[in-house]
Amino acid sequence: MIGAYGVTALALVGAVVVLRRYATATDLRALLGFFFISSTAAGLDPATAKAAALTREGAVERPSGSYLIAGALKALAAAPVLGLVWRFADPHIAWGVLAWLPLICAAGFWTTDLRVLLDLNGRHGAAIGVKQGILAGGYVLAGVLVAAGAGLAAAVAISTLARASAALAAASLVARAHGARRGAVWGETRRLLADVKWLEFAATSALAAASGSADRVIGLRLLPPAAFSAYYITYEGLSRFWVIPFLFSPIIYARSVGTDRGGRRVAQAAWLLSAVAGVGMIAVLAIVFAVFPHLDAAIVGADLRSPTLVLAAAVIISAFAQILLIQLQAAGRTRATLALVAVMTLVSPAAFFLGANRAGAAGLMWAWLFKSSLELALLLAMGARKRPATG
Repeated sequence: MIGAYGVTALALVGAVVVLRRYATATDLRALLGFFFISSTAAGLDPATAKAAALTREGAVERPSGSYLIAGALKALAAAPVLGLVWRFADPHIAWGVLAWLPLICAAGFWTTDLRVLLDLNGRHGAAIGVKQGILAGGYVLAGVLVAAGAGLAAAVAISTLARASAALAAASLVARAHGARRGAVWGETRRLLADVKWLEFAATSALAAASGSADRVIGLRLLPPAAFSAYYITYEGLSRFWVIPFLFSPIIYARSVGTDRGGRRVAQAAWLLSAVAGVGMIAVLAIVFAVFPHLDAAIVGADLRSPTLVLAAAVIISAFAQILLIQLQAAGRTRATLALVAVMTLVSPAAFFLGANRAGAAGLMWAWLFKSSLELALLLAMGARKRPATG
């Protein structure tokens, strides 16, 4: 599971590092915008399968086509919003590239629902492999095409078509493997969309994405291409630490809804692992920067050693927050978590804007520390008021 997540990180960071030699700073910046939008869409939770898991019927036995249709309809609704974000962050992005957003969103939504279905079946390794494998393949394919001189529009089109096709093929294989019943697809789709619980999950996911991605939106808009590239590589490298909540969160949720299947014990393990791994990451970074003081500049193109340690601390704190958020959601406190994430959606853009305006890439890293610390403090306060029943 960790290997699949690591492959995605290597694919993205590797593509950026290699393309620094084969593409102009402007072209690389445009490609980073596509990577950012693709990863954001893949990170949004349409919550179709997650909400279905809370019903008496459950999520696994429904026709797979109903999830695909529901995901496509939700992608059509999400695409204009992401289009506005992309256009704001990169005013020069071509309309022909933006036209692919509905399919970019659909590919992300389909793989997210597939991951939930596989997690509910206990196939956690396959869940990570499907989602991260398809995303990593899209990164590599787009990077190769841009490096070969195909242009951003062609790279986006081919990469998106490949990801969507892979998601559809994976959905078919999963349906056959788990014997999901057939027929009544449209009726099941209507029932899935009529269950308003998915709106709370999806809204929380959307607001969390807005809060957590504001740094790259503002950085893409305000920073020079070289500075944004340096920040983006650093952020993508360090944020791989979130493999811990990324792996544990769906397991915590799957084992907490319905019956007691050890959700709290899994959450405790995630907290402990995050603490130990976090201390290790900070120590390794400090030693590497002390022994090889020019390594950071050689990899990302700028000397960001001290701010990188700040961002590393922020990433660790954010991991704790992500684990606690899923605990509270699994306990049924979806509206409370939605309200908290909404507050952070207002705070985060202001913090990142001030940071970028005052100190560029380093300012974004300090803003991350402020954001993650405030978010964890608020979540802990919520948890202290009412202990989540997470198994």
